[in-house]
Amino acid sequence: MHDKAPNLKMKILILTDSIANPRSIPVNSAVTLEQTYPYILRNIFKDATFWQLSCGYMTVESLANQAIPYLSDWQPEFIIIHAGINDCRPEAFSELQKSILQQLTGRFFRFVKRHVYNPRLIRIRNKSRVSKKSFRKTLNKLNLIFDTSKVLFIEISANEKYEAARPGVMKKMKEYNDIASEVFSDGFIPVCNSLNEASAFNQDNLHINSEGHKIIAQSLIKSITNTC
Repeated sequence: MHDKAPNLKMKILILTDSIANPRSIPVNSAVTLEQTYPYILRNIFKDATFWQLSCGYMTVESLANQAIPYLSDWQPEFIIIHAGINDCRPEAFSELQKSILQQLTGRFFRFVKRHVYNPRLIRIRNKSRVSKKSFRKTLNKLNLIFDTSKVLFIEISANEKYEAARPGVMKKMKEYNDIASEVFSDGFIPVCNSLNEASAFNQDNLHINSEGHKIIAQSLIKSITNTC
């Protein structure tokens, strides 16, 4: 890990789902705020100005829709995006269908509600919250609006064991990662292999432990310093 970086007066926008947040559970994989990679970046690039939005269950589209109207004039030198699993992973029902189900009563609908995240049902239904076409459109929109910014897109990642909970997720991740790699080319940051080799996923096979945060921080520090 770098102890310090050159004095770089720059602006860095960080857009993530829950993956970049601290976690108190499971206890053996707990991550404090100071151990998260956004915090590590702040300690390395001390002269930089950061703005971060990290919210659980958020899609790239939702994050972009927050950043574009409020920060397009800010024009940061770097935009770090670490999201996409909520866009691509297989679901049994769409968000609209889930909302409708919550309002319905009766024995049959109570049964369906209990099986919303049943792997067998997910395998059969195999829906994604965001289509590949919409995902690409959002990434292109970010490139267009933030035309002077360097986008660093962190690979959508999970341990292969996550396939048991979300059948088809490995295939979906590859397809959406391929889109991100095409749109951002040298700004695409591969991390999944390194995370797996370091046993950096926690027990849910999706979120990362402190070692995972170090790995991602190192990749970002290298990309930022090489670009500057």
